[in-house]
Amino acid sequence: MKGEPMAVFITSFDDPEGTVVSVAPRGDLDVVGGMRLRRSILDAIDRYHPVHLDLDLAYVTFLDCAGIRALLWADDRVRDQGGTMAVLHASGTALWLLTSLGLDRRLSIRLDRPPLFTLLRVAAAAERPGHRGHPGNGAAAN
Repeated sequence: MKGEPMAVFITSFDDPEGTVVSVAPRGDLDVVGGMRLRRSILDAIDRYHPVHLDLDLAYVTFLDCAGIRALLWADDRVRDQGGTMAVLHASGTALWLLTSLGLDRRLSIRLDRPPLFTLLRVAAAAERPGHRGHPGNGAAAN
């Protein structure tokens, strides 16, 4: 059931191959959340020019067709810039929806990382030179 407005947190770190960005939306990925996610991803692409973007769905509480369109849009934008994108922690209904629509053949969906991977990576990256983190486009970071 819908209810939690979307917030987006973005963090990045320098990798030997280039900048890697993690985008972690939290809340409902619906029409409004999808627009906020798109703005945040555009901001991250413009700011960091990532070679790879992880889109972590661990804290997405609702996903509908508008949210699916935002995921496909994000993948297209990252590819347009010469980068790659992976969807992390899609589980339950979100994973069922993505696979039922055959999007697991289009999107790189990673299920092999533990649920706390992103939080641990953010903490570790904060200690590395070149780390940058910020809430995405006016959204709250928790």
